[in-house]
Amino acid sequence: SNTVEVPVSDNTPYIQYERTNGVASAGSSDVIDMTKLFHGTGKSYSVVANSNPGLVTPSFAGTDLVLDYAAGGSGTASITVRVTDPSGFWVETTVTVAVASAPTLEAGPIALNRQNGLFEQSVTVSNTSPLTARAVTLTVRNLSAGATLNNATGVDEHGNAEIQWAGAFAPNSSMVFTLQYYTKNRSVAPTSTVEVSLSLEDPVTLIRGSKFSINGKPVTVGTTQSFLIEFTAVPGRTYHIQYNETLDGKTWKTAQPPVVAPANRIQWIDSGPPGTESAPGSVPSRFYQVIEAVRER
Repeated sequence: SNTVEVPVSDNTPYIQYERTNGVASAGSSDVIDMTKLFHGTGKSYSVVANSNPGLVTPSFAGTDLVLDYAAGGSGTASITVRVTDPSGFWVETTVTVAVASAPTLEAGPIALNRQNGLFEQSVTVSNTSPLTARAVTLTVRNLSAGATLNNATGVDEHGNAEIQWAGAFAPNSSMVFTLQYYTKNRSVAPTSTVEVSLSLEDPVTLIRGSKFSINGKPVTVGTTQSFLIEFTAVPGRTYHIQYNETLDGKTWKTAQPPVVAPANRIQWIDSGPPGTESAPGSVPSRFYQVIEAVRER
């Protein structure tokens, strides 16, 4: 074949993390940060193909790809995105989405947990679609003034706190998520509106840092078999807690959100979703490791 010259520089775009196929709810939307998928800065982004424009409407808001799913729709769409650098070199990736009916949600009351000082709310989510979802997003709207969602993993495009859980959510099954709210006034429970959708999971990013030893013991939180781990920390540093069903060293999953140490000793309880994929008492074994994140200079 002919010789093809490929420009190479520290800023040449390439795919850092593959966006895998996923399931999303009709009438919802997903926001994908292209800077997480592609290496480099100062790039331009464009949608070059959409196999089902009646089902999914893609658009760009800066470096964010926004996918809007038609209300009441179902089916599959493949969206191909191209990233181009200033020299004209480009690469592409394709996002394939199966759109299904939205899950149902039953939110319990918000009550103070005196053990941790947080207000907690149990939310039962049921996957009524015939598909196995890979991620669930819980969005908290209309949160009362002075309150925050303590276990939020991010915010949506409107600034509302949200939690994204990743795992295998089987069709016609239900899961219970525990939402934790923080407010200085513990005499009055906060109020909120919780919404749920099946969604594409965020790309897995590499966590850099140092591992160290921890202590642990089984505990009971409510009616759930949970596990408490404890470790020494440096106030202000960020710690990522990872878990695994085996010690093969290849399938570590990261609990969400990471912990920013408020003191020099941390106690963290794994009671299942949304922090981890399932309650530790529901699996034969679970191992943990803690990584102190590298500080940005």
